[in-house]
Amino acid sequence: MRPHLLLTVRLPSLALAAILQILPITRAALPVMHSANQVLAIVFRWAAGIAAAMGGVQAVSGASTTINSAKTANGTNGVPFSFRVTTAPDQAGYWTATGLPPGLSLSGTSGKPLWRIQGTPTAEGVYRVNLTAREKQSSTGNRVTTGVLTITIRPGASPPSLTTEPQDLSVIHGQTANFAVEATGPPLAYQWRFEGQPMSGEIGATLSVTNAGLTEVGGYDVVVSNASGSVTSRVAQLTVLFPPTVTTQPTGGTVEVGTHVVLSVAADGTSPLTYQWQRDGVDLPGETGATLDLGAVTLSQGGSYRVGVSNVVGTVTSDPAVLVVQEKVTVPAPQFAVVRLDGTRIVAEFQGAAGATYAVERSTDLTRWEQTATVGPSTTGGTLIAELETPATVVGFLRLRVLP
Repeated sequence: MRPHLLLTVRLPSLALAAILQILPITRAALPVMHSANQVLAIVFRWAAGIAAAMGGVQAVSGASTTINSAKTANGTNGVPFSFRVTTAPDQAGYWTATGLPPGLSLSGTSGKPLWRIQGTPTAEGVYRVNLTAREKQSSTGNRVTTGVLTITIRPGASPPSLTTEPQDLSVIHGQTANFAVEATGPPLAYQWRFEGQPMSGEIGATLSVTNAGLTEVGGYDVVVSNASGSVTSRVAQLTVLFPPTVTTQPTGGTVEVGTHVVLSVAADGTSPLTYQWQRDGVDLPGETGATLDLGAVTLSQGGSYRVGVSNVVGTVTSDPAVLVVQEKVTVPAPQFAVVRLDGTRIVAEFQGAAGATYAVERSTDLTRWEQTATVGPSTTGGTLIAELETPATVVGFLRLRVLP
């Protein structure tokens, strides 16, 4: 075999090419010749190319180069589709395709091997696509190979449909609110929104709003989508309920019989708030407002008052307000003991009661009285003194009056 091989190598290229046009050439011969000698392989490839031009094989730049990508492909209407076309063993740099399904196109870079049929199908059916691959854009004959690709576009998925919408929720402050949606038309994608704005990471069929407070109050909805479309749920309102709290406590004190007493409370919480006043732990019928008007109190109205404030969440009770009602102290009418002139002043002395306050009044006609001084209250009582400026006229009258 070796002398024969050396003899073959020495043959002129054109002579060998002529012989090869006459002798049958098979695809199995090409690997054998490539493994022999580089010069002989080049001659053989060119000769094989001539054979391809005569109808023996498909080729781009070699006798055995064909379209080796799959002959069939499947897609779904409305779903993105991508299919790479290839040749082997040599790679084509230029492709054309006819008969593509609507929505698909052939794309690639001229002179480069990466070419794809891609896009989003818009119509169902079976399409026979004629492919042509070239070594160069101007290649003809044995530098061109063709093939048929059958693309089947199946019916697409239906747009999603909601079967269960998220519902309005009311939760107590600090609790968790759980929203949920159910839909058909898989595969499905979810995006929850708060007040129309997407919520980061909330892409499931359920949404949990934890530690609900004022900032979480508002409207929640979800966009459900698949390759065929999307649908937006109703807006579900989240209400956060706050238990009642007393912000201003009622206050009691010590008063005399006949004093007009009003007790009041201030509270906060989710409306509406209701009230129930009690005296000594017993409900007061009809006293269901934020204030308790006791009117002019009697001795029997003394006691411990408190109020319960309620709403849909619960009830809170105020601190007790202790009211002490005592007999009214009668202050005897005072009488002047001494009234004298002291230079430019009038000095009046009288006996006063402990805790009482007196008004010193002056008149020139015993009809019209003018208050000119106030004396007291005195903690111990006893002798009290009132000093007044000397009037322009020495004619006049003075009197004492017990102030309330």
